[in-house]
Amino acid sequence: MNDMSPIAGLGHNHPPGPSLPEDLQAKLRDFLDAGGAWLDLKEIETTEQSQKAADFVTGARTVFKAIEAERVAQKKPHDDAGKAVQAFFTPFLDKIDRTADAVKKLQAAFLKKQEARAEAERRERERKAREEAEAAERARAEAEVRNDISGMIDAEEAAKAAAKEAKAAAAPVQVSAQSATGAGRTMSLRKTYSCTVVQRGPALAHFRDHPEVIALIERLATAEVRAQKGEKVAPNGFRLNVTETAA
Repeated sequence: MNDMSPIAGLGHNHPPGPSLPEDLQAKLRDFLDAGGAWLDLKEIETTEQSQKAADFVTGARTVFKAIEAERVAQKKPHDDAGKAVQAFFTPFLDKIDRTADAVKKLQAAFLKKQEARAEAERRERERKAREEAEAAERARAEAEVRNDISGMIDAEEAAKAAAKEAKAAAAPVQVSAQSATGAGRTMSLRKTYSCTVVQRGPALAHFRDHPEVIALIERLATAEVRAQKGEKVAPNGFRLNVTETAA
């Protein structure tokens, strides 16, 4: 009923690779043929058929476990080899990462000092620009009182220059470390952000409609219900779903 050629695993053109032993192929073939016969019935109508169906499902578990055991056995050498490779290379990679991280901390400390110095210079430029703008405004007002057109124009030009300097001084400070050879990448201070819950109520309210939050609390509620003894009761705010399957 089920036309099955010999079952070869992935990579069967490149031996050695996974394969299903002939005895398990035969068991699988017999099981699928029997399953097809059961499905041809369309409906279980008698107690005898129901009992035989129970035996069939038990047999299905047996075949499944046998094939699963073979899968685990064939996969184990690959898993072991992968673990051995990982264990061999991990110390080398860790040494590189930890050494680079230590130097990056030194670099970050230096860049922070450079940033603080540049920020102090920026604030000083802003202060001078404000003073120059105030001086230009006073000069313009005094020239206006004297009807000194030339003085007024000079004061207006000084005010424009002060405004330009104030705008330049307002630009955010950026510091970086260039590569000495040109082969390395430029390094700069990088900010990363994370959040810590300090008020659970508002925090949960903010994400109450987020799909991941909904999925999480549904998993928690399902686990709680399944752990209950006796009558199952859904937690507050949840609906209890009951699905019946033959097992």
